[in-house]
Amino acid sequence: MEIFINLETEPDLLSRLNYKLDNHRWVAYLESLGKSTHCAPDTIVSVTFSDNATIHHLNYEYREKDQPTDVLSFPQDLENHLLGDIIVSLEKAQEQALERDQSLERELAFLVTHGFLHLLGYDHQNEEDEKEMFELQKALLELHFPICFQA
Repeated sequence: MEIFINLETEPDLLSRLNYKLDNHRWVAYLESLGKSTHCAPDTIVSVTFSDNATIHHLNYEYREKDQPTDVLSFPQDLENHLLGDIIVSLEKAQEQALERDQSLERELAFLVTHGFLHLLGYDHQNEEDEKEMFELQKALLELHFPICFQA
């Protein structure tokens, strides 16, 4: 897989969150997700870690929701191996990590996995689809997070 990790935040956000973005671990995590979900080796995906202002703007522009959200996915053109783009709010992830009493990195992995599954066509518009997507999300997270982030 070809993976692009981007950071689009206010300059001091990572230091305020006391988080060091390790691109190598994120690339390894996404590669492992890709292998588990049988993505072609030449699949291209990007993940952008953003702040609330950036994701709020995108959420309003593309979904007409006037608030920040935790993760957005923008599927692209699978024929050309462009799986798509995932945007994750570091600030929302931090809020949710505190609510769930888990690390910021685990919450980010949860959200990236969620966004990745949306790019693959999974959704949660009804109970059956939600159950399928969330069970797969949980299984992928439990399998790949310890290998890529706790090693």
